Amino acid sequence: LHQRHSTVLRVGCADYPPYMQVLAHGKASGFAVEIFSEAARRRHIPIKWIAVDWPVDRALATDAIDVF
Repeated sequence: LHQRHSTVLRVGCADYPPYMQVLAHGKASGFAVEIFSEAARRRHIPIKWIAVDWPVDRALATDAIDVF
């Protein structure tokens, strides 16, 4: 059985094409986004993409995101 996670994992997304980028309407896009999204889907982990600026260390340190 697959365990469903109730906590939404906040994933940082910064402009680093073609791996990841934030589109004009705020949607995350790119190779890394597709791979991470599919891995989370397969493990039943809900995620929310959060647009962050460089350096992303600040977003991690201030608890704005969980992972990058």
